[in-house]
Amino acid sequence: MQKRILYHISFWVAYVLFKSYLNYSTSPDAEQGIGSFQLFVSSLIPQLIYLVVKIPLVYLLFGIINRYFLRQWSLQKSLLVALLIFTISTFNYIVVNHFVVLDWFYGYKESFKSDFLLGSIIYTAFIISFTCGMAIAIKLVRMNIRQKEASQEVMKKKLETELNLLKSQINPHFLFNTLNNIYSLAMKKSDDTGPVVMKLSKLLRFMLYESEKDRILISEEVKLLEDYIELERIRYNDRLSLTISIDISNPNANITPLLLLPLIENAFKHGASESMETVFIEVVISEHNNHLKASVKNSKERNSVPDDHSGIGLKNVRRQLELTYNDFSLDVKNEEHLFEVNLEIDLGSYML
Repeated sequence: MQKRILYHISFWVAYVLFKSYLNYSTSPDAEQGIGSFQLFVSSLIPQLIYLVVKIPLVYLLFGIINRYFLRQWSLQKSLLVALLIFTISTFNYIVVNHFVVLDWFYGYKESFKSDFLLGSIIYTAFIISFTCGMAIAIKLVRMNIRQKEASQEVMKKKLETELNLLKSQINPHFLFNTLNNIYSLAMKKSDDTGPVVMKLSKLLRFMLYESEKDRILISEEVKLLEDYIELERIRYNDRLSLTISIDISNPNANITPLLLLPLIENAFKHGASESMETVFIEVVISEHNNHLKASVKNSKERNSVPDDHSGIGLKNVRRQLELTYNDFSLDVKNEEHLFEVNLEIDLGSYML
């Protein structure tokens, strides 16, 4: 509130100084350099007197504008009231100009009737319109800026809500796949069942507390991937040929959480879990100069993945990228016995 008052005071100070200097600079005495300071003061004081009329007029018009944009008043009513106020203010300006400025301050004795000639009225209306026009123009610009900021804030909240929904979809999807892994181990009465449950507990703890953040360290995201891959490695054992290459130049680089996990999940789901033969999965992740590259390849049975939009995982990745990064590419290759996903992100193009 205090900041707003300061803005208004600054406007009126700037306006008075501008009008005073304009009148001073166009005075014949100023051109001759006669009594510069005294002449400027004699231009300044009348402008201060005119504020008695101009300030109420401007803020009354502001009130009309607010009522119109809040749809409390119709356009016809707003224009009618504005015209009435403007007419009254024009008359008040003529009275103040004649009796206070000309008569009292300057000592000019002229007929009051001459101020109501058509030319004088038009000139007075023009002066008042100039003041109102500047003030209203600034107000409308500020209203437009505030409206755009409000719209952007609403859009941002909407996108954040959608992004959180996408993350919430990943969590049960991930949990469903991992519980299937544990079930498979339990049915085999494997000694790995206990360690797998502990690893799952760690992963769920991470997803519970870290996935709500806007961004996390890329080193944390990579650790999540490594833990998940270790879970899957235990499940598939010798039936899985797994190659992992991770090269991160800046472990403190930031990335949206749970962005890479669906790529790895997809490789296991449509690769290892759908084949009884030995399968291979290749994961290559690199980060240099805040530019991330991730490539995930897996062997697959023929037509096990219909297209690049299949499954919750890849659809979520694509949508999360659209919501969070300006500069990215996500390419999917679906060949007869090979499925490949290539992701590139400029981590510096984060939008939220």
